[in-house]
Amino acid sequence: MKKLMFSAVFCAFLTFGLIVTCAVAGDPNLIIYLPMDDGSGTTVKDMSPNKLDGKIVGNDYKWIDAKKSKGLELVSGTNIQIPDNKLLDGMKALTVELWVKMDTHQSTRLI
Repeated sequence: MKKLMFSAVFCAFLTFGLIVTCAVAGDPNLIIYLPMDDGSGTTVKDMSPNKLDGKIVGNDYKWIDAKKSKGLELVSGTNIQIPDNKLLDGMKALTVELWVKMDTHQSTRLI
């Protein structure tokens, strides 16, 4: 029974890892992917093939425990700067996707 449970858990982790790897590596239009789960330091690693690592600018941030690993908590005035790159020039449209955990709910519902 223990061996069966270990095999099931191992297969689940392997499958999840392959899905995430394929999602990042499989999209030729993906320019930058910052999971922001590094856990320490002032660099945010870009997991896309372009390696456009970001730098945390400002002092009001901290690495926190998140749902799956670590997360980055930024406070107003602190941001992540991405280095200049030809891939970012001339963009007419941009899609940004992120997870947000609000400490309090504001009536304006703005982030």
